[in-house]
Amino acid sequence: MKLSTLMKRGLAVGLVGAMAVGLVACGDKKDDANQSSANSDKAAASDVTLKFQQWWGVELP
Repeated sequence: MKLSTLMKRGLAVGLVGAMAVGLVACGDKKDDANQSSANSDKAAASDVTLKFQQWWGVELP
C-alpha cells in the first residue's frame, strides 16, 4: 500500500474513534437525577429579562 492511502485510512479510523468517544461521553444515563434540578431551574428562568441590542440601523422601540 502507498503511504498516502495508509495515512488516509489511519486518519479516518482515528476520526471515527474520536466521534465514538464523544458520543459515549455525551450519553449520560443520569437523566432522572438531573430532572429535579432542571425543574427548579425553569422556575428561576422565568425571572430572567433578555434585552435585544441592535447595532446595524435605527434603534427598535
